[in-house]
Amino acid sequence: MASVLCVPLKKTLHLDLGKHLGELIDQGFYQSSSSFEQDLKTITQLREAIETPEVSEKGLNGLIQYYTQFVQLKNKFPVDQIEFTWFETLGLKSYGKKACSFGFEEANILFNIGSMLSLLAAEANDTSLAGYKKMCLYLQQSAGCFERVLECDGHVEQDTATILALENLMLAQAQEIYWIQAAAKNHKQSLISRLALQVGFYYRAAKQHAERSQIIRGDWETIFKDKALYFEAVSDYRQSIAYDEKEEHGLRVSYLRRAFSTINTIIDRDDRALTFQEKINATLKQAERDNDLIYLMPVVPNPPILKPARMVTACIPAELGSSPNEENSGVTLFRDLLPVSIMENAQAFSRRQSQYIDQHVTEPLKTLTRLLRESLPMTKAIDDLKPVPIEEFNDCEKSVQGLSRNSDQVEAIIQEIKIKLEENFHSGESQLSKSDFQEKVRKLKLYLGQGRAIDKETTESFSVIDKYLLTKPIKLPSSNDPLVRDAAATIKRRYEVINEIRSTSESHPFLPLIISAYKQEGTTNFENAFQEHLKFCDDALRTVQIEKQNNKKLISMLKVKQEDAEDARLDPVHLYIQDFNYSMRLYEDVKENLKGGVNFYQDLMRSANAILNEIREKSFTGPEA
Repeated sequence: MASVLCVPLKKTLHLDLGKHLGELIDQGFYQSSSSFEQDLKTITQLREAIETPEVSEKGLNGLIQYYTQFVQLKNKFPVDQIEFTWFETLGLKSYGKKACSFGFEEANILFNIGSMLSLLAAEANDTSLAGYKKMCLYLQQSAGCFERVLECDGHVEQDTATILALENLMLAQAQEIYWIQAAAKNHKQSLISRLALQVGFYYRAAKQHAERSQIIRGDWETIFKDKALYFEAVSDYRQSIAYDEKEEHGLRVSYLRRAFSTINTIIDRDDRALTFQEKINATLKQAERDNDLIYLMPVVPNPPILKPARMVTACIPAELGSSPNEENSGVTLFRDLLPVSIMENAQAFSRRQSQYIDQHVTEPLKTLTRLLRESLPMTKAIDDLKPVPIEEFNDCEKSVQGLSRNSDQVEAIIQEIKIKLEENFHSGESQLSKSDFQEKVRKLKLYLGQGRAIDKETTESFSVIDKYLLTKPIKLPSSNDPLVRDAAATIKRRYEVINEIRSTSESHPFLPLIISAYKQEGTTNFENAFQEHLKFCDDALRTVQIEKQNNKKLISMLKVKQEDAEDARLDPVHLYIQDFNYSMRLYEDVKENLKGGVNFYQDLMRSANAILNEIREKSFTGPEA
C-alpha cells in the first residue's frame, strides 16, 4: 500500500490541571482539596503526559488514560472554570484556540487520539498480513475518534467540515487495505471492483468536506480528488475484466472507456497512475478492436452503476467506551468527591430552608410584635424605644444626599437616546417608525419623573427627622405598669425565639443528609428527606401559634386600658415618645424608599440601555413615502 496520509497531533500549552481543580474544590465544595491530594497529582501527571506524547502504543495509552479520567470530571466539577489552549497543526499555519470548557478539552483529546492512531497505522505499514490487519484497525478507530469529536460538547469549537473530511480519509485508507488484500488473493473481479468503488466514494466524500474546511491544505484536497478518480477508474477497469470473463464484450468496452476517461482527469498523476493509464489505454484498444472485428456487441455510452462493497466502519478503541479501571487508567479519580450537581442541590435546599423559617416563624413573629407595639399606650411604650446607631444614621444620610446620582444617570441615557434618534432619522436610515421610540422615551421619562418625585419626598421626609432625638441614648425610667411590662417581656421573648430558630437552622444544615443519601442510595431526589428534615422547626411553629393567641389577649387588654388613659396624652413623656416614634416612622420610610429606589433605578437603567442598544444595533431607514 502507498504511504498512509497521517493527521498531525495538535499542540497544547502546559496546564497544571491538578492545581486548578484543587482551587475549585476549595472554593466551591464542601470538601477540602487536601483530601484529594493524590488524585490531583495523578490527573496533573496524566495531563502532562499528553502535552508531548510520543508516537507509540505508550503514547496512545497515555492519551486514552487521560481521556477516560477527564470525561469523568464533568460529572464532578463546573465545566466552565478552567481555560484550555490548543493549537491547530493541520493547515499551513499553526494557530491557537482558547476556551473555558471541559468539552473543548475533551474534543481536542479525542482529535489527538484519532491523530495518534493514524500515525500508528503509518508505522504498521510493512506490507505483511499482520501489518495490514493492524493498519486497518487503527484507521477505523481513528475514523471513530474523529466521528466522536462531533458528538461531544466541545464540537462547536471544531471545524465540522475538517473533522468529516478526516473521518472519510481514514475510512478510505482502511477500505483500500481490503481492496489490496482482495486483489492479492485473486477474488472475483466484480468484488474487487465494488471494493475499489467504495474506496473512491470515501475519498470523494473527504474531498467534498475538505473544500468547505477552513484548515485542510489545498494539496490535500488534490490528493483526495485524484485518489477518488483513481479508484473509480480501478473499479471500472476491474468490472470490465468481469464482463470479459462473462463474454459480454460490449459492456467490457463501455467500462474501459469510462475508466480511461476518469483516469485522464487526474491532475497530479504519479507513476502508479501513469502506468495504470497506459494499461487501460492498451486494454481498451485491444477490446475495441476485438469487439469491432469479432464480437460485434453493442457498446452502451453509460454502463450500469455499480453497488459499492463497504467493508469498514468507524469505531473507537474499546477503552474509550468504558469507565476507568485498572486495565486502562487505574481507579476512578475523585471517587469520593461529590458531583457539583449535589452541591448545587444543597445550596438550593439551604435557601429553601431559610425561606421556610422566614415565612413560617420569623415574619409571623415580627408581624405579631409590630401589632403589639402599635397597641401599647404611648405613655408606656418607652420600654420598646431603641436609639438608631449614629453610624447607621450617617450612612442613611449619605444615601439621601446621593439620591440624584441615579436619576441623573437615567436622564443622561435618555438624552443620548434622543440624540441617537435624531441622528438616525436625519440620516434617512430608519426602518422603524419614530413614534415607536418616542413612545418608549415618553414612558422612560414618565417613570423617571415618578422616581424623582419619590426621591424628593424621601429627601423632604429625611429633613424633618430629629437626628439628635433618634440617635442619643434614651434615659427615661422603665414603666411600672404590669401589663406593659408583660408586653415588653413578650416582645423580648419573641426575638429570642427568632434568634434561637436561626441558630438552630445554622446547626441543622441539609448538606450532610444529602451526602448520606447520595452515597447510600445514589439518589438525586431529596424532596422527601427535606420535608423530614424541616421537622426541627416544629417547636418554633407551635410557639408562633401560641403567640398569636397571646397577642390577641394582650392587645384587647391594652385597648381597654388605653380608653381609661385619655388624660395622659399631654404628659411630657407621652410627647417625647410621640416625637420619637414620628421621627422613627419617617426614618423607616426613608430607608424603605432608599432600598426600593436602588432596585427601581437599576430596572430603569436596564430598560433605557436596552432601548439605546436597540437603536445602536439596528439599521435605520426613513418611513415609506
